Formats: sequence, structure tokens, C-alpha cells
Amino acid sequence: MHFERPLAGWLLLTLSPCLLASPAGGISLGQTRLIFPATEHAQSLSIKNTGSARYLVQSRVQKGIDDPSAAPFMVTPPLLLLPGKSQQLLRVLYQGAELPEDREAVFYLAITAVPAQTAETFNDRKNTKLSLGIRFMTKLFYRPAGLTPSHADAICRLQFQHTKQTLHAHNPTPYYITLGTLNFAGKALDLAAREPMLAPYASADFPTSTSTGQVQWQAITDHGGLSSPCIANVQWKQP
Repeated sequence: MHFERPLAGWLLLTLSPCLLASPAGGISLGQTRLIFPATEHAQSLSIKNTGSARYLVQSRVQKGIDDPSAAPFMVTPPLLLLPGKSQQLLRVLYQGAELPEDREAVFYLAITAVPAQTAETFNDRKNTKLSLGIRFMTKLFYRPAGLTPSHADAICRLQFQHTKQTLHAHNPTPYYITLGTLNFAGKALDLAAREPMLAPYASADFPTSTSTGQVQWQAITDHGGLSSPCIANVQWKQP
């Protein structure tokens, strides 16, 4: 998470896609990721306010976590008032743009919740109170029809090689696979040091001082939890 510059009396706190609940105001999402099958026209996501304050909520789908360019999806309602102790359902609609048919595509659902102010509070120039706004960034995976194997089966199909200083991971599947845990020769590797999501047919390198042993990993499932552990032998890769 990171803080952004104050804007019009409120401070924006951006939460990573893996977080469900906000540390401020009791705002939370019903899930950490959205799977959008190509065979369907819309998907739903709930946003809940367990606090007492009202929030203005703006939602949109963008191309990347740092790329605010519009994606081929529309959220309805795009702007709503979420009272305290209430819940609202957001609908994400696919707009029909051309996307790859042989692999998944990933986008980001950006949901910004800002405390709603009364007219009296907004016009009170003596009021110096800074409100905390929250932005959730949730991954949206567009999944074409007919991909094989299933996403659950694809997780254990990752391939690994190693050199003296690096564990090389390759994703031979048409899915985005996000590692939740990664162990080599019984030692946990630091997934915070780099992006743990492997794109379809792409590779990534993870630093390690271990030169031999088995690799064990878990990935994030479609439901946001950890998969069952996968275990594989590691091939030596000539540097």
C-alpha cells in the first residue's frame, strides 16, 4: 500500500489487490479478484460499509495498476453513495473489444471510496480536518473459452530450472498464475522482492543461494485462497 498526495481535503490510501478490508471506515470488498469468463456478459462484486460514515464510491476498470487508461469494461453504477451499515452490488460489463483468444488478459478494477461531507462541512473554511479516502485495486482476469487445462490444474504445471544464484520459473500455460508461496530446497524465497504473478507463457527469475533440491509452491486460486502444494524436481540450467 502507499499514500498519495492530499486532494481537496482528503488523503488517498491505495490498497494492494490482495487486501479485502480497509484499515479505515470498515470498507471492504466481497472478493480479492474477479474472473470474467468470455462466455458471460457481466460479473458482480459487492462492496460493504460496516462503519457509520457515508462514502462516495467511484469505480472503473483500467489497463494496469499504474496505467489509468480505460479498459474494455464498464462498471455500473460508476458512482454511488454508500451509507453506513450497508452493502452495494457493482456490475462489471464487458464492452466487446478484441482480446486474445488463446490466453487470459488481466485488467484492474479501481474502486475509490471517499468520506461524504455535508454542505456545511465542505463550506467551513476553518475546518482543517483531513479525511482518509481508500482505493482498492482488484485484478480482473478475462478468460477466453476453451482454455486447457483448467486453471486449477495449470498451477502445478509451472517449470523450474536453477543456476547458482537464480531459480528460473516458467509458466507454459495460458493463465496468469500468481505465486503465494515458493520454497526451494526447504527454504522460503522472498516473493515481495519481485512481481509474483507469472503471465501466460512467460518466465521470471527469483534470487537464491541454494543450488540443488526440490521446489514446492502454492498459487492463488480463482477464489483468492492458496492452492494445494505443488512439488517438482528442478533441472540445472547452464549459466
